[in-house]
Amino acid sequence: MNINDFLDITYKVYLDGCLLSSNKLILESLKAKEEKWYDLNISNLPKGIVTILFEYSVKYNNSLYEKDTILGHDQFIIKNEAENISSLAELIKINATAEKFYIEESVNKIKISNSDFNYIYNKNTGSFDFIESLGEVFIDNPMDFIIWRAPTDNDRKIKNDWIEAGFDQITTYVYNNEIKEYSNKVEIISSLSLIPAYREKVLDLTVVWSIYSSGLVNCDIKAVKNMKMAQKALHAFDEKHLVLNDQMKKTMRIMQEDYESMYHMLHKYLIEFQ
Repeated sequence: MNINDFLDITYKVYLDGCLLSSNKLILESLKAKEEKWYDLNISNLPKGIVTILFEYSVKYNNSLYEKDTILGHDQFIIKNEAENISSLAELIKINATAEKFYIEESVNKIKISNSDFNYIYNKNTGSFDFIESLGEVFIDNPMDFIIWRAPTDNDRKIKNDWIEAGFDQITTYVYNNEIKEYSNKVEIISSLSLIPAYREKVLDLTVVWSIYSSGLVNCDIKAVKNMKMAQKALHAFDEKHLVLNDQMKKTMRIMQEDYESMYHMLHKYLIEFQ
């Protein structure tokens, strides 16, 4: 069966969430397991966040579906100078009469407020415990960083490795919090790690929360993965899933010794270089 006989494909281009264009992709013929390239004729993409949405719909009425029924979609996001988005710039623009905020810092909390909003930041978690704006409460339970999601059927094998690595029992350890005040915003910079119970840390995070006097909150996160833990997981995988003969074990032992020797040599060099 040819896909062109029963399926319409529409692709839509958006800029910052606003529709720029909508066109149909004409499929001359495309059989099962066949691949073809098509030119979408999209050039000179504007600055901002550009997204391309493909929608797959029923071409004709049939016993199962009515014409134009959406069967699925795919979306591709192209980040193109997103920091220059006009809509975002408008949100964070503060005029001269904007009300300033008040900051109260205690041992464990940072309270940022004015007449419109009230935010409480937890210095032990690197996130907010409470967010209220314009009389409406948005968050009244502490936020937290997690890397776990519910496993799907396709994860039935790897989920045991996730659990063994402790990804479902992550705790946050904050090393440092810093407050920076500007004319139109306050930045809270937290350095923290995500650590499973009784195991090595998984990620190092630098989290920058920007709170504007308009009430807008922006979060920027930079994460560095602990590669030492990844190596241990790989060795554990080898021990669980590989059966090695004596010659292979000998070869791997020599390779490991060479690697360790090279590592110590490089480490010494880096220390001397610094």
